[in-house]
Amino acid sequence: MAEVGRGERVVVARWSAAMAIGLVVATGVIFAGGLVAFLGASGVKERVTLGVVAAVLAVPFLLVARRVPSMLRGMGIEVDGEGVRPFDGRRSTLVPWTDIAGVGFGSDMVHRYGTKRPSAPAFEIYLRHAGEADRFPGLRSDWRPVQAPAEELSAGCFSYRLAASGPVGEQLEAAVRRHQPDLWRGPFVHDRPDPIR
Repeated sequence: MAEVGRGERVVVARWSAAMAIGLVVATGVIFAGGLVAFLGASGVKERVTLGVVAAVLAVPFLLVARRVPSMLRGMGIEVDGEGVRPFDGRRSTLVPWTDIAGVGFGSDMVHRYGTKRPSAPAFEIYLRHAGEADRFPGLRSDWRPVQAPAEELSAGCFSYRLAASGPVGEQLEAAVRRHQPDLWRGPFVHDRPDPIR
């Protein structure tokens, strides 16, 4: 087993400064347009309607502005002798190897262009027991309910979507195999129900 503390960080997503500025400006301009229309409204009905529109247009702007710091620092996964640490800019939460039943890549089977194909893969962390997910409140939004792909794996997993191409998947697999080769599993395929038409 590898030494504790010698972690391998794999950045899954990062924005360039230009992309961050562009997204803030684009969503800001849209929000500003709604706000200007609201401030220029004269009638009560018109002010209420444009107030609602301005509030709706503020949501993307606020979401982008909130994500900028972490996306500039990068989001990803760190693997070391202690376990797996998903990180979001500064936030990092350890999922110890002792709690992990298996990790691997998982894809959903989805309908595209009349055929069923696997989606882009996600790095998935399966626990020994699904109830243990509550012990990681910092990762609550990363938990995804799925059927257990094998008997010893939890029903549900921490899931981190990867780009369809690039070296990130290979880097993550290599890091896990260096630190805990027995826990590398997958690939997993999740058969999602068809959307209601």
